[in-house]
Order: sequence, then C-alpha cells, then structure tokens
Amino acid sequence: MTPTHEDEQGAVATEYALLMMFIALAIMGGIIVFGTQLEQSYLLMVQQVANALGG
Repeated sequence: MTPTHEDEQGAVATEYALLMMFIALAIMGGIIVFGTQLEQSYLLMVQQVANALGG
C-alpha cells in the first residue's frame, strides 16, 4: 500500500502543528522568564526612585 497525496498532506499538517506548538511553548517560556526579571527590575527601580524622593 503506497501513501497517497492526501496522506502526505495530513502528515505535513501534523508536523506544522507540532512545530507551531513547540514555538508557542518557547515563546510562553520566554515571557515567563523575562517577565519575572522585568518585574524585579521595575520594582527595584520604583524603590530607588522612592528612596531618592525621600519616601
């Protein structure tokens, strides 16, 4: 039994779906990591400004 063109299209669609899923997971992981770092930097900056203003 040889694969048909439709079978190949289904396999390609599945491969693209998996690739998109891995890309989305990488983006979400980056947002989580860098978001936490950005939040810490922002809080430090706010604290330094408050201290500079005498608060």
